Amino acid sequence: MKQHVTMEDVWVPKGADAAPRRFIKPLSFVPMFARGGDTLQRLAAEAKRRPDDAGAFERLGIAYANSGDHAQAAQALGESVAIDPNRSRAWSALGEAQTRAAGADQGPIPHAARRSFDRALALDPEDVRAQFYLALDKDAQGAPELAIDAWLGLLRVVSLGSGPEEKIRAAILASLNRKMHID
Repeated sequence: MKQHVTMEDVWVPKGADAAPRRFIKPLSFVPMFARGGDTLQRLAAEAKRRPDDAGAFERLGIAYANSGDHAQAAQALGESVAIDPNRSRAWSALGEAQTRAAGADQGPIPHAARRSFDRALALDPEDVRAQFYLALDKDAQGAPELAIDAWLGLLRVVSLGSGPEEKIRAAILASLNRKMHID
């Protein structure tokens, strides 16, 4: 039985060079820190103890996103990129948290999220999450053909059977369904 696909997805391009560009799903951080069930508290304490550690704030933001608190996730991820603006994965996760905090999961995405995704792509042009959400925005803005083309391109680089593949396929089907009912 497949689970509902959310931000906890793995954004992993497939191919020979996939390992160095692996986008680790936010949920993957949780088991490393969830030994006593107080993951958020420990990550918050770590970030407080290490206020100049972008990674600590990124882990905290990802844990908040996993808990469903996207506003707190956006705040922590914003701290991460303020400390180290060259963290493409943090920018991408920030854009997703901003989108989800605004309740714009089906688009259009907020301007702040678009800026975060653009920054992520400037640092890593192959960032799958940023490409996915920018395509979602195209779809919401009335350009489903462009969105579907972008998503089809992403299907060529994500791992078969992965959470992102399911999410991309679901977005394509939803877009096609909307288009069929409109035309």
